[in-house]
Amino acid sequence: MSELGDVARGVLEFAAGPNEQLEAYVVHRVSTTIQADTNAAVRYVSVAETRGLGVRVIADQRLGYASTSDLEASTIKLTVERARANASSSDTDAAQALPNPEHVPSGLPALISSDLPSTSLRDKVALVVGLAADVVSRDPRVPAIDTAEYHDEIKTVAVASTRGVDVEQQIGFLEIWSDALGESSDVTAAEDDYQVGRSLVDIRIDQLAAAAVQRTVDLLGTEVTCPSELPIVFDPLVVADLLNAIGKGLSGGAMSSGRSPFASQRGASIAPPWVELVDDGVSPRYRTAAVYDDEGLPRRRTCLVKAGDLVGVMHSTVTARAMGRGASPTGNARRGSYKTVPKASPNCLVLTPTATRDELIASAGRALYIQQLAGAGAGINPITGRVEVGGVGWLLEDGQNVGRLPVVAISTTLPSFLRSITAVGDDTYQAASLPAAGSTVMCGGELLGA
Repeated sequence: MSELGDVARGVLEFAAGPNEQLEAYVVHRVSTTIQADTNAAVRYVSVAETRGLGVRVIADQRLGYASTSDLEASTIKLTVERARANASSSDTDAAQALPNPEHVPSGLPALISSDLPSTSLRDKVALVVGLAADVVSRDPRVPAIDTAEYHDEIKTVAVASTRGVDVEQQIGFLEIWSDALGESSDVTAAEDDYQVGRSLVDIRIDQLAAAAVQRTVDLLGTEVTCPSELPIVFDPLVVADLLNAIGKGLSGGAMSSGRSPFASQRGASIAPPWVELVDDGVSPRYRTAAVYDDEGLPRRRTCLVKAGDLVGVMHSTVTARAMGRGASPTGNARRGSYKTVPKASPNCLVLTPTATRDELIASAGRALYIQQLAGAGAGINPITGRVEVGGVGWLLEDGQNVGRLPVVAISTTLPSFLRSITAVGDDTYQAASLPAAGSTVMCGGELLGA
């Protein structure tokens, strides 16, 4: 057992008695961030270390929480006392409870490589500098970048509670991305590409640079008239934005409170029978993978939509109790940091492929390819389900980009997006900063001005 595990178990010594539930969440995180500019010069280097403890107390159906970055015994005792005081002054909530421990299935993959902790800062710098130089060397229409960035994290977590949870895990990943700034005679464009891995050997700089440049060049063509009533092909990053909003709506808090466009549709058909949506909490392909969630329960693959039917909801212990009707935790308790209580949130949302990307593009014939969403942050509402955004992209014809589109008005809903899906490509990869892995998706043209 590690030092963090000893700290977490030591917190339990301050429990007030059998009527109080006490949980300790302890984290140690080391991260490196490096940025390079358009001249392939290093702009920024940061190596940061965080240690902290979050204490959750539940007594008489009242929740209290407190945190500290000081792991000395005297400070830990004061932190427990602050959490207890916060509980005494909070409102009662019958859903508040800590989880009982659960068995972790065997055979789960390792989520940290043996070489990431020993990778030198020099090698990390060389990777991101090489990426910056590669991007600007590929096409005269893409002469610059704003930022190429490398980031990695090695995180150790321990969770212990008076209910019997006692778990530890270590996770490590790296991610690297670059934008690409392009210009032609009458238009400018900016795009990016992103990769994530467990080790430097997982990263292909040449593929990343080529993709970032090509995505930018795709938006630099001659503008063409936007045809009406054509199928729509959504880029994986657009799909990731939409899945992120759908995931918020299918999280336990939203579903149990009715603040979701899917709240009344549990068990109903919400998509064609070929649509399957899962939340994958364990695959090492995805940055957000873990063995345990942030209250110490096993992560898993949770099927949310199967054969077009809404069959699942993502739960923490609290949201499962709030929903009732046989609901149980699904390994979806996540924290923003040790300073916050866990909440039910997606781990990584994934649509199951129905075709290869090449097959999907070939079958599209003439279609609108939407590569970016303008106003996605404010224009996609996970509570009402409304989607009011601008689509940026190009006209696809016989598998080729034949011209840049004017901004396309997309007016629809999240349920309508799911119902309109006709094919899902196999080019699945996790989007940066989102708990979703997008893939190329083809939909009907009814999403325009719906």
